[in-house]
Amino acid sequence: MKHHNIFKTLSVLFAALLLCPLCGQAQTMRGDINMDGTVGLDDLTAMINALVFDTYGEPRPEDRDTVTVNGVPFVMVRVHGGTYSRDALDNCIHEVETFSIGLTEVTKSQWVAVMDSLPNGGTVYNQYPVVGVTWNQCQAFITRLNALTGLNFRLPSLIEWEYAATGGKLTRAYRYAGSDNLDEVGWYEENSGSSAVHLVGQLKPNELGLYDMSGNVSEWCHDEIGAMNEPRHGVRGGTSLNNEKACRTMTWPESFDSAVAAGDVVLPLCGLRLAL
Repeated sequence: MKHHNIFKTLSVLFAALLLCPLCGQAQTMRGDINMDGTVGLDDLTAMINALVFDTYGEPRPEDRDTVTVNGVPFVMVRVHGGTYSRDALDNCIHEVETFSIGLTEVTKSQWVAVMDSLPNGGTVYNQYPVVGVTWNQCQAFITRLNALTGLNFRLPSLIEWEYAATGGKLTRAYRYAGSDNLDEVGWYEENSGSSAVHLVGQLKPNELGLYDMSGNVSEWCHDEIGAMNEPRHGVRGGTSLNNEKACRTMTWPESFDSAVAAGDVVLPLCGLRLAL
């Protein structure tokens, strides 16, 4: 009976792939798993693997690297390149090269392993995300991390962050990072209770196995936005105090101004996620 159900489900998936209309926006096509703008056998293979081997939400061992700094692990997940459409913002299809991104936001323990102390002078080093850091402080952290490891860590670009949050090639085009139900994947105003910040990795991950890309704390991105004499930097993800809309994987035009900040501005519930 179990095998019968699997093959029945595969038949439905195959029919859906054949009948899915090509809407022209790869990121929003639920059948276009490899995000090449078409729906075909390669996409069917990826969907079969996901169904039979439950590959969604769990990084393959070969796509997962761990870098240890002063005894503290930094887990990075490889995000395979592809195309990504942010049609709500710029109506363009972007080419994204393969890169790696942090499994979680940088935690207090990770920050202390690199910088010896927390930016706000706290003394509790744990698996809560570090918050209240400026973009400039993030750059100082990354510079020292690179000196310790010999690698080239950085902040993700806005496009990289959104591509990873939406699941990369494994995207199911969810509204939030890993689900259409924010309660499953993100801390926000409706489920956070009295806690403004939550331990990383407590809810479901997204299709790539990445945690907390919707809600909990927002995250600095690398890009400079705005005039050269007054550069601002992108912030993504939403926080535990935000509503559902602010926790979507893309920032919509009407909320754009609230999603950027100058490099020396302290955002109380903003942290960072590393890229490599």
